[in-house]
Amino acid sequence: MRQPTDIHKTKPIVSCYFPSINIFLNAFAKIILSIIKTSVSLQCG
Repeated sequence: MRQPTDIHKTKPIVSCYFPSINIFLNAFAKIILSIIKTSVSLQCG
């Protein structure tokens, strides 16, 4: 049988990782936007 304390132990770890995931997604989105902007400017130019 699994102990219910194991579930409570994993929750703080997940909550600690979420901010870093959000920062990574924001940086990744900015990189994609910059790549799209450069590709569009190259096509227009």
